[in-house]
Amino acid sequence: MVDPIINPGEAFYCQLNTASPLSIPFTGTASTSPTPIPGFTPTTLDYLLGSQTYDPTPGATYNYYDITGYAPVAGVSLFVPDGTAISGTPYSSPLEWNQYEYDGTSWHFGSSTGPVTSEPQILLAEGVWIGPSEVPEPTTMIAGALLLLPFGASILRLLCKTRTA
Repeated sequence: MVDPIINPGEAFYCQLNTASPLSIPFTGTASTSPTPIPGFTPTTLDYLLGSQTYDPTPGATYNYYDITGYAPVAGVSLFVPDGTAISGTPYSSPLEWNQYEYDGTSWHFGSSTGPVTSEPQILLAEGVWIGPSEVPEPTTMIAGALLLLPFGASILRLLCKTRTA
């Protein structure tokens, strides 16, 4: 069997259907500085990524720049596994992921209004999803507006009755 090769910055997830441990050796060359990902557009596309750099210090952590080679931009989210078994992406199984949103000046955990104390960190070999912060789809906003029509009609009817009386 040939050892799999994961280039700096690439990530993957493996779901085991057994309680037995799995050992997969990986080979590669460590990088000391991240290389910007060509064509990286995290406010419009989703990426499954890992750290591009390697620090041999036990427990070393990596930030957004170590992963992407760029500073974060407003409207981007970083999704980190919450430590439970993962059965899908942040979009198909959102409860299995911790979402950090960047507003242009600070990171926020999920939909909290206050900033987190520091930039989110990942561990060596931990894969994360990076993509646009969730915004309602246009169809969702239209459906919400349509739900208000009966309420608006009843208000108009009430106002018309008040003026004629």
